[in-house]
Amino acid sequence: FYEQKNRDFLHAVLITQTDVQLFHFNRSLLVHSSRFNYHHNPETFVRMVLGMLSPDESHLGFDMSIFRMTEKNTAGESVRVQKMKLILSEPNAEIKIWQVVNVNGNRWRTKEIRGRATTCWSITQNGLRRLVKKLWRIQGRDEEWSFFKAVKDMKGVAQMYCYEEGGTALTHASLVKGIFTEGELQFDRIWCCVTFEEYGPTLESFQSVLHLLYAFLDAVNGHWNLWNIGILHRDISLNNVLFGREYAKTIDPLDPKIKEGYRGVIIDLDLAIWISRTESNRNDVRTGTKIFQSIKVLLGRGWPHDFLDDLESFCLLLAWVLLTY
Repeated sequence: FYEQKNRDFLHAVLITQTDVQLFHFNRSLLVHSSRFNYHHNPETFVRMVLGMLSPDESHLGFDMSIFRMTEKNTAGESVRVQKMKLILSEPNAEIKIWQVVNVNGNRWRTKEIRGRATTCWSITQNGLRRLVKKLWRIQGRDEEWSFFKAVKDMKGVAQMYCYEEGGTALTHASLVKGIFTEGELQFDRIWCCVTFEEYGPTLESFQSVLHLLYAFLDAVNGHWNLWNIGILHRDISLNNVLFGREYAKTIDPLDPKIKEGYRGVIIDLDLAIWISRTESNRNDVRTGTKIFQSIKVLLGRGWPHDFLDDLESFCLLLAWVLLTY
């Protein structure tokens, strides 16, 4: 799952001298077939093998929106390049509008099987650098794109360009037909994809004290801007506070060409909430990245996560950068 960045699920077989059992690993649950004797049921065994040899790679667990093709480079040589198919239209639009873009590389991939499995790709779209984030959102959480729609042109907060949603982990193509209880279906996850502007590195890459503090200040103000429209971030951490793309390149921390609000940004709203909500999600206990969680959140006694917890996370983030320098 980690090395194959475009893998969504995986089939595996447990086989003995007499029996065989098929397993389906996905981002929600482990699903498996009943164990059967393949000497007594050779047709079922052959069907299983043929299924695992399908020429359609989407049936083998791969995200087919990422692919390779042959192109001519500037020297006229044929080279293999990686591409991505981006859906630009709204998820429920009758007519789908899509674009094929160049993939510059993989920026981030979480090391997990069951979970969000966040994967970030650097792409070039219309001559500009973008970041495509793909993940599996647990059912019951608000859509990340719904928050980003509300923060258009907001200073100190990442900006979204397009988004799409797909099927769920348990309804993805599988050779194992699962029979799930209502409790198991609650763990199902929804595939989603959001495209942002590609920002700079984390705050550990600062070039001077002022360079660090101005970016940090803009990110804190970005959090304040979110709070003022009723959004609480809840996952302030090292990888979620970045330098602005141009500010990361400048040597002068007071560069007049880079305005306040564009020196540092907060990203990742997939754990955010609307402050006006009236009930909690069952997955809300200890929300966030553990090493940057507030003491109150770490105690996990059911107290609601509020802006003071996020501000404590900002303090822990700054301490991390200073103590590991």
